Amino acid sequence: TRSMSAESVVDLPEPVGRFVWDFTNGTQGWGAMMGIGSVTAQDGALVFETSSPDPAITCGLNALRASKYPYIIIRMKIDAVTADKEMGQLFWTTPTAGASEAASAKSELIGDGQYHDYVVHLAENNRWRGRITTFRLDPCSHAGAKVAIEEIRMSEDGK
Repeated sequence: TRSMSAESVVDLPEPVGRFVWDFTNGTQGWGAMMGIGSVTAQDGALVFETSSPDPAITCGLNALRASKYPYIIIRMKIDAVTADKEMGQLFWTTPTAGASEAASAKSELIGDGQYHDYVVHLAENNRWRGRITTFRLDPCSHAGAKVAIEEIRMSEDGK
């Protein structure tokens, strides 16, 4: 990574990419983007409550190559859904493209307060390519949801 200043060009070390987040030692780079109060790590899970119908958490990434990881698996529980076929949605950005509906994938939610593995086949979307720089996760589409995420992991085979 290069950082420009008025005086010189400085080479910065490339951060190690993290492709499994288990929240056993903090939020591991995930934080509230919008429609969420505080995001905390408790008992090995990322825990928060939504405060708007468009809540989102986000995480910056380094060196995640889309071609290496066609799947993401999100182990999450949500206390309830408020609409039939309510969806969670994952957005991503690249160095040349911001977050958009086209660069996203959805998964139907199960709102029973139990953990479920949401296996999302990202490679089905032709915009899942190149270097991925940011994830944005919209865990649901209603305010007042109690959400816990035990693990987020990139996967080569959906397992």
